[in-house]
Amino acid sequence: MTFSKRNILTALIAILCTHTLTAYEADTIVYSNMSINSAQDDYLPFMLDSALMFTSNRNSKLEGASLQNTEKVYFSVLKKNEAQEYEWTPAQNNGYKWNSDNNTALVGVSNLYLYFYRAYWLNNGEIYRASRIEDAEKPWKATKIKKVKEVCTDSYDECAIADVNGSIYFVSNKSGNYDIYLLENGKAVPVDILNSEADENDLFFTDNTLFFASDRSGGYGGYDIYYATLAGNRFEQPQLLTDTIVNTPANDRDYRKYADTLAFFASDRDGGKGGLDIYQIKKTTITYEDPDTIPIAEIMPIETFANDTLMKLLDENGLLPFRGEVQLGAFRYITSLTDFKRKFPCVTDENIRMDMIEVDGIKVYKFIIDTVYNDVEAALLKRDEVVAKHCLPEELLSDKPFVGVLDKNGNRFAFFREKREFDNDQIYYLYKNGQLIWYGRRF
Repeated sequence: MTFSKRNILTALIAILCTHTLTAYEADTIVYSNMSINSAQDDYLPFMLDSALMFTSNRNSKLEGASLQNTEKVYFSVLKKNEAQEYEWTPAQNNGYKWNSDNNTALVGVSNLYLYFYRAYWLNNGEIYRASRIEDAEKPWKATKIKKVKEVCTDSYDECAIADVNGSIYFVSNKSGNYDIYLLENGKAVPVDILNSEADENDLFFTDNTLFFASDRSGGYGGYDIYYATLAGNRFEQPQLLTDTIVNTPANDRDYRKYADTLAFFASDRDGGKGGLDIYQIKKTTITYEDPDTIPIAEIMPIETFANDTLMKLLDENGLLPFRGEVQLGAFRYITSLTDFKRKFPCVTDENIRMDMIEVDGIKVYKFIIDTVYNDVEAALLKRDEVVAKHCLPEELLSDKPFVGVLDKNGNRFAFFREKREFDNDQIYYLYKNGQLIWYGRRF
């Protein structure tokens, strides 16, 4: 039985992927602390169609009994509000169908099963599962839960599980640390390539990739998200997820990726509501005018110029005497110099400053070589130097490095040169307020 991701989740992904055809677009990643979070820990998010199931140890009551600081499964549904905008409904306890008076967490979802963790004593939990019942209106419907006896032990804590193409991977502390095991012929076999001397936890498998959390050395600090690609029937060496939206010096766990436009994770980073909070990542698009949408020769003939022609052009546009800076990129989701240098390690030795501007009420962070150049060629050479390191974005004007100049009226000019592969010519480009106004080939 195969469950399809339909209805509102499909609609959400479609909305986030919408394209206009008048220009080309850059993906912009936006993440947010979700409204469903509490002052306690909220974690383990899983999408079941339009419902987000998650676990929380917030104070709650079931049948009149106070259940303080015990794990319970909650849910929120993505619905349209009165303004016809999608929003998450307030979190609701999922009741005794899944929960108990002790600790219960939803720790895994496959096409066939929902997997639960139940613990009656500290660090001695067990894995249960319920067979899913195919129901388009209620994708969370399932049979009563039963213990997964082939995984559980009497003396240790089994606390995470993932179905990898029919093979069961789970986490247990039977070695002293929390490690990842494969259930093979009824026996638990440690998956050495995934494990470390530290702890591994929080399994999630999608698109031939296993995501998990680990507090091993070499990360950003605390728990970080790692991933390993399945090659045949074995996993390759795990890699640290270098996306600094997700991994930070705080504890970052429970990464869930749904298509290329939607993901969730849990973190206790600063600025949250308390403890672990669930964050939602959405990939949206920002449109940029594309001078190559129409063949550029039909818009503007390429000019062959000498150096004095270039200086005359700059003078005509009010850019002399020249005072330019090399801008390395502008981003909405990279908000500190530390994050920028971590994401683009080739520029860690550069003297960079960060400027913040607002565009239509949206904060944009610009990263600039902290030097003012009075010589055009010196500025271009510095720009060429950082581009040659091949770790910075090079596709879009908004992100690619360029020499930035302001005229006395506040107009923004971007100036750069590129070598054409087919004839090895160097082509110079000049943009004004995002629009190409001139380009030429130096002879």
